[in-house]
Amino acid sequence: MLTDLGLPDALRSMAMQAPLPVHLLESGITRHAIEIESAAYFTCVEAVQNALKHAHGATGMWIKLSQAPTWLHFDVRDDGPGFRTDGVHGRGLRNMRDRIEAVGGQLSVESEPGHGTRVTGTIPLR
Repeated sequence: MLTDLGLPDALRSMAMQAPLPVHLLESGITRHAIEIESAAYFTCVEAVQNALKHAHGATGMWIKLSQAPTWLHFDVRDDGPGFRTDGVHGRGLRNMRDRIEAVGGQLSVESEPGHGTRVTGTIPLR
């Protein structure tokens, strides 16, 4: 689906299959090199999977995609219990960071107990 229809449709398809509501907000996202689209897609999917696994009590997740002439940005957040970001992180967070950095982007994970989790990424567009 990603290669045929692009990032928004691939994420929409994933969201429809999730056991919690996943809300996708996007507008004007154009096609990009498969390396960029796949890095964004698989990082968003990993963030959703992490929330499903660890954000017990979450009622939903939100994915926002935005684009400017020189970058693609995504934001994935949940309303789960959050966690302390000063501890040791699992392989999932490392995989997300590695995937985004491999295409020259930056990833940020923000969370604190009682306030959910937010994963944001920005990828430069060539």
